[in-house]
Amino acid sequence: MITDTHTHFVLREFDLLEGLPPRTASASFDAAEKAIGILGKYGIGRAWACTLEGLVDDTAPYNRFLCRLARRYPVRVAPFCTVNPHLGERAVQEFREMVLKRGMKGLKLHNWLQAVSNMSRWVERLVDEAGRMGVPVLFHDGTPPYATPLQIARLAGKFPHTTVVLGHSGLQDLYPDAIRAAKQHANIYLCACSASHEGLKRMVDRVGPGRILFGTDGGFGDFSGLVELHLDLVDSLGLGAEDREKILWKNAHTIVPDPHTAGPGEGGKTEP
Repeated sequence: MITDTHTHFVLREFDLLEGLPPRTASASFDAAEKAIGILGKYGIGRAWACTLEGLVDDTAPYNRFLCRLARRYPVRVAPFCTVNPHLGERAVQEFREMVLKRGMKGLKLHNWLQAVSNMSRWVERLVDEAGRMGVPVLFHDGTPPYATPLQIARLAGKFPHTTVVLGHSGLQDLYPDAIRAAKQHANIYLCACSASHEGLKRMVDRVGPGRILFGTDGGFGDFSGLVELHLDLVDSLGLGAEDREKILWKNAHTIVPDPHTAGPGEGGKTEP
């Protein structure tokens, strides 16, 4: 069962540059369910589901939405919360509640959009808390300021008990830094989301397939197109079956264990 470790499920279509449209009175699951259907079409049975709106708006309603979505689709959806580090202790408490009381599986931080340095004491507190609770932190990376692989690597070094995922492995330009970060810190995993063929091949050669994850960034743009692009990217490496499985799902299940099983055509849906 392939696991997409980098997806965004949305309630409202919007442009990050233009801002959010008005919030509706009731949340619709239509867009998220459509995305789950697209993933299933390509054999992706599980997604680490992050918010998109919560990166630029109040995080609480979108965290609750992801919790409800995970209750509907416990096999398909591993919900990752987002909190605003600028809120200090409130962010830490929200994170703890989302994991310990609501069962969320990890934390997504987007230091670039959230405009917060990795030197912030509250980012450090959040990363530390994640390790203490046994959940990973998925970072956006590859875009300075605040979100370069080596900036994030400092956190991985300071908190070796926390699993840190570089959500883009440096994108197109900074993948050598992502490789360097992963070689320095055994708790760093590299997500192949938006990587180039050359970059991903070097990651496999130098870091090894045991710390590389499959991801699409679905939710930004054409979901089907992103899934096809990233599956083709993995296939282009010409890996053996065992190494391909590590990247497509085994490594992800090591970080976020999946107690359920379901074929790619099954819905995995329960009533909320």
